[in-house]
Parts: sequence; C-alpha cells; structure tokens
Amino acid sequence: MADPARDITIGARRLFDGVARSPLEDVAIRIEGGRIRSIAPLTGNPSQIAFRADIVCPGFVDLQINGANDVQFNDTLSAEGIVAIVEGARQGGTAHILPTFITDAVSRYRAAVSAVREARARGVSGVLGIHLEGPFLSPERPGIHPPDCIRPMDEDDIAFLCAADCGALLLTLAPERAPEGAIRRLTEAGVTVFAGHTAADFDEITRACNEGLRG
Repeated sequence: MADPARDITIGARRLFDGVARSPLEDVAIRIEGGRIRSIAPLTGNPSQIAFRADIVCPGFVDLQINGANDVQFNDTLSAEGIVAIVEGARQGGTAHILPTFITDAVSRYRAAVSAVREARARGVSGVLGIHLEGPFLSPERPGIHPPDCIRPMDEDDIAFLCAADCGALLLTLAPERAPEGAIRRLTEAGVTVFAGHTAADFDEITRACNEGLRG
C-alpha cells in the first residue's frame, strides 16, 4: 500500500469513481498530499506511474465491525487491537471503520472509548471513531448481548458520552431506556444515536425522533 503522505501517480485499467455507472478506463490518478488531484487519460511516460492496478475504487466504510484479522474488539481493548482490525478490514476493501463494542461492564465500555481515542491520537489510519452497541438496550430484546450487563442509561453515562472526544461516536440504544431529554443532549454533543434492540412503543419512538434519533 502506498504511503498516503507521498505524491504518487497510479495507473488504473478501470476506475470506479463512485459517481459514474460505468468505469473510467485506462486512467492515471495523481495523488498529492494524500488527496486525489487529477484523473486523466493514461498517456505519456510510463515511468511516471508508480504502480498499476486492474481495478481502483473507493474504499468501503463499515459502521459496525466487531472484529477482523482474528481479533475481536470486545476482547482486545487496545490501540494494537484496533490496528489489527483495521488491517484485516482493508484486506476486504474497507478503508474506514467504526470499531464496534457490544454490551459489557461499565469499566470495559469506557476502556473501549479510551482505546479508540489512543488509536486516533497515534494516527492510526481509517479509524473514524467508535460504535457503542449497548448497554442501554431492552432486556426483552437482548439478542446476543449479555443480559446481566444490559441496563438503563443514567446521568453519569450521559456526561461520559458527551465528553468522549474519540472522533465520531455512534450509539445504538433502546430509546425507552434513556431518560427524557438524554438523546437531545447526546445529539447536541455530536453523538449520533440509533435505535436497536428495542421494545419501544410508538410514543417512545416519536419522542426519541423529536429529540434527534437518527436511525
């Protein structure tokens, strides 16, 4: 993989740019300072091409990845574990991820946030932030989440999440397990809140949407 800080020209037999329905064929992609500066027909001196690829396309973005490369995020709460997950994800074409931590003890979900914060501080490429799935879920709809760790959200949780400072923070919760006004406060602090593992009724979902529920 090319150094993202290096100025480089890549030759592509087919380029899927994410816009056109058909690929661009035989093009040179010029990258300067980590950004694509130009896409032009592949002509001129072949020595200017650092390497060639049959297919070039945008990397995928995975908002829910629990692990990769034989590493589970819940089991390896460290920047090193996140690096392994990033590298495993890239093997399948995923360029950016939200490492996803599922319901566990309070100390561990806070350690997960710290691990992501550290990985981003180290400049680990591709780590957009974190996805916390739980622990504020419905005990009626636990799925694979450990029931003994499922609990309602309290004021300490809200304060912690609002100050997480770990990049993008996606929180999946059962809206009925959050105090009134909590979703609004989280949203105003930059947290994206989705509903999941919920037994909420129509009125509870409506309230959550009015407070900023996004998905």
